[in-house]
Formats: sequence, structure tokens, C-alpha cells
Amino acid sequence: MWRTDGAHAVRALADLCRPLVRYTACDGASVALISNAAHDVLYATDEVALALDDLQFATGHGPCFDALRTGSPVLVDDVAREADSRWPGFSGDAKRIGVGSIVAVPLSAARAPIGVLELHRGGAGALTARQLDAVDHCAAEIARTLLEMVARSESGDPGFPRLRPHVDMAVGMIMVQLSVSPDEALSRLRAAAYAARRPVEDLAVDVTERRARFHRGQDTSDSTGG
Repeated sequence: MWRTDGAHAVRALADLCRPLVRYTACDGASVALISNAAHDVLYATDEVALALDDLQFATGHGPCFDALRTGSPVLVDDVAREADSRWPGFSGDAKRIGVGSIVAVPLSAARAPIGVLELHRGGAGALTARQLDAVDHCAAEIARTLLEMVARSESGDPGFPRLRPHVDMAVGMIMVQLSVSPDEALSRLRAAAYAARRPVEDLAVDVTERRARFHRGQDTSDSTGG
């Protein structure tokens, strides 16, 4: 579940995430760096973990955003019963991709959240106190590892993998097509992907390869047919 660049970073994250998934009896996990300007998935153990992050990236709400905003873990033991009261419409989308429970824990640097470690299960159920302690410990190790990689890199960029490499280019093209700001272009791309029930990266590829373009006065993209 990664591209070939940043292989060292991927191995380091896999070495931390995979044992945690086994210990907590979860089905998958993802690590994302999130800020006002970016939302980059660095690692995902499986397709469902990536789809869960993409759902939240597309809608702009969900456990990972609450964990980042509050700086505290967000536990959703039963998505079907708990999620819609916090994030309207979330439970149906989560069920569609096979998610029944979620744990989202912020990754912090100098006490400031920089990203999120997110785990999921296909069914409902709470983690034990020991399992939650393990998640907290792993999140701290992931944050430390990411900071060390940045510090040791001569360029300041350790070559983290990007699972959405076409989004930035698509945003630039949408800015030109609609004469809007970067934030507005990204919002339009995310909304169109969500409406079409497609991963944001997939639609971004279509935009960059000119199979789809955005038009003023429309909330979604139109296929150009070639």
C-alpha cells in the first residue's frame, strides 16, 4: 500500500503499525500528516484503512480531524450507533467501506498535533485499557520516528511516500479552470470525489490527464470523454 519512494520511511512505519494492529486485534491502520495546507497519508496497512482516510479527506470531518483538533484520542466503539450524531452521514459511508469501529490518536511534536494514527475494525467493539496504552505508546514512537527522519535528512525532506501524488497538480488545474483559490479548488475536488463515491486521488488523476474538468457554476466535474 505505498509507492516506491520513501522506502525507508515506509519500512519504519510498517514496523511500528503492523505489530500494533495484531496486538489490538484491529483490521488495519494508517498514518497521516495533516495541517491546514496538506493531508498526506504516509502509510496504510490495507485498502480499507486508506479508504477510511480518504472518506474523511473528502468530507473534511471524522475521527481523525477531531483527534487533530482536540489533541486527544477519539474512540468510536460502534460506528453505526455513535458516528452520525458527531459526523452526519458518516456511519453509512463507513459501513460501505467495511468499518465498524475506529480509534484515532494524534501524533504530536512539541505538544502540537501534526498528524493522526488511525486504527479500524470491521466490527464494533472497544479496545482494552492495555490495548489503548499500546496505541498511545505507538503514536509517540511514530511521531518521534518522523521527526528523527526529518532531522537526519540533509535536505530536510526524508522522502515520505505520498499516496495522493496527483492532488496538488489537480488543484492547480482546477484553480485555473474556475479562477478560484487553492483552498476552494481543493474543496471542489473533494466534494466532487465524495459525490461520485470515488477516491480523491482517482479523480485527481482524471483531472491531470484531462479526462475530467471543472466548470463554473457546477459542483462536480464533467468527463471530457478522452
